[in-house]
Order: sequence, then C-alpha cells, then structure tokens
Amino acid sequence: MTTILIVDDSEVDLRITTGLLETNQDYEFRVATNGTEALVRIDSELPDIVLTDLMIPEMDGLELVSKLREEYPLIPVILMTGMGNEEIAAEALQRGAASYVPKRLSNRYLARTVGRLLDAARERRSRAKLLGTMRNNQCVFSLANDIELVPTLVGYFQEGMSHLGLGG
Repeated sequence: MTTILIVDDSEVDLRITTGLLETNQDYEFRVATNGTEALVRIDSELPDIVLTDLMIPEMDGLELVSKLREEYPLIPVILMTGMGNEEIAAEALQRGAASYVPKRLSNRYLARTVGRLLDAARERRSRAKLLGTMRNNQCVFSLANDIELVPTLVGYFQEGMSHLGLGG
C-alpha cells in the first residue's frame, strides 16, 4: 500500500483531495490538520508522499516543506494552495517541494503529479537502498585539467558518500 499524508485544516479540501486520488485502490490516506501534527504522524509512520496546504495552523506549508526536506529528504512533498501564484510556487520549489499544484487545478493535475512523484521516489529509495549495500567501489577519472568538471565530481562523491552513511 502507498501511504499519502494530506495536511490541510479544511474538511472540505481534505475530502476533495482524497476524492481525486481514491480511484487508485493502492493508496491509503492519513490526515493531519496542522504542521506539528503532520511531523508527529511522519515520525510514527513514514508516508510515501506528503500533500500540504500552504495555509495551515502552527506552521505554514512552506515551513513544513523546509522541515521535511531537512529531516526526510526521500519523501516528496507537494504544496497545494487556493491562493497560489508564481512567487509561492517558486518559493515552494526552492525550499524543497517536489511539486506545486494550485487547488483550482487539482482535478486536472493532482493525480498525475502524485503518480509521477511516487514513481520517482520509489526509484530514489531503491537506488539509495542498493547503494547502501555497496562495500567497495573504485573510480578513475581523467579530467584533463577541465576545472568545470570539479564541482560535478565533488557532487558525485558527496552523493556516493551519503548513501554509504559517510556524510551529507
């Protein structure tokens, strides 16, 4: 079963969001009505994806996105809002949201976006699990004094080290 945590303080919006996604029999829904409750639920049962409204009590959706990026980087987060604009969408993505869906367009985009992000998250988790089993890896690079490749090389090693539990 795929677990979806929906964070919204509006009962109507919770029903609409759940209704748009419940056609997929593999989805199981959890609900939180504020950011603090969402963090408690996530600590007790990791969801596969989080959908959060922007305007929720105790911490707004952008703050929740930031906290989830820090503490649970493999869980994709979709920010949804009825008062959205390009600036909020850009802020959500900069803070680590995997996507942004305006509530007025959720009937058109939400199910497709959730499916796409769940597929990508499964792939990332599978890759992280595989790389976590790695015990030996040898790489030889010949950069030919190409200074532009150095940041990419550093990123490559940082990613590999994080999967081995050796760093950030």
